[in-house]
Amino acid sequence: GRTRAKDGTDLVTVVAVGPDGERVIEVRCQRGHAAVATLLEDATTERLPFDELVERALPYRDVDEEAETWWTVASSLSRRGDEETFEAAARLCTAEDPRKREFAVDVLAQFGFTEDGKPFLERTLPILRRMAATEGDERVLRSVLGALGHHADPRALPEVLEIITADDWTRTQADPAALAAVLPPGHTDGLALLISMSEDSDEEVRDWATMGLACLTEDTEQIRDALAARLDDEDLTTVAEATRGLAVRSDPRAQRGVSRVLTESDEDDDYIRDLVKDL
Repeated sequence: GRTRAKDGTDLVTVVAVGPDGERVIEVRCQRGHAAVATLLEDATTERLPFDELVERALPYRDVDEEAETWWTVASSLSRRGDEETFEAAARLCTAEDPRKREFAVDVLAQFGFTEDGKPFLERTLPILRRMAATEGDERVLRSVLGALGHHADPRALPEVLEIITADDWTRTQADPAALAAVLPPGHTDGLALLISMSEDSDEEVRDWATMGLACLTEDTEQIRDALAARLDDEDLTTVAEATRGLAVRSDPRAQRGVSRVLTESDEDDDYIRDLVKDL
């Protein structure tokens, strides 16, 4: 199907229907011809050369509202998880065009990930850590930060801290997400920084920082108190994340968060209601 997106571009929808007539999956992509082609190629196991897919994705970087085509192609390459694609992505990390370096990092961000592990971690992590120290383009550096967060390896903590504490760095939700992912237990300074992000003026930063605190394996009074402080947050998603973090630590203050979320949220706020309804 084809409709018009809010910005006037085409919105292409592909729907897969099962034998019983029920929708199995629906994918919507803005200006999505290239994205749809990629999805169809994946479904039919047709493999185009790496360089051809790179050239397919690049023109859409700043055209799609949420870079749907870019991410569809990057994810397709990430799922290949083979030596040839890895080597091509690693080479592209040194390209002169910063858009190509950004795309290469986005491919490597979850390259070859499976439920059983990350088989390319020991080869990908050094590339990302080196780029964190040498990359001069901010957009590429933000992709590097996101990739380090996806790999969630504590060895990358120095690079993550270096990026997100730079004087001219603009904080986004990716900062607490990456920091929480690589933060090892007992790292006092890193934890203090994550807690300070949970108090940020930007609600998305507070939300992701609170989620990061909630998901830490540590259970300390400092973490509990930081989570409890967010129970009065004006953003209900942040409240729900804090509530979950307190509940998994068996902190009785979680019940105040449960009551607030269920009372103040709309019935269709499925995400935050699901977070707290069984606590």
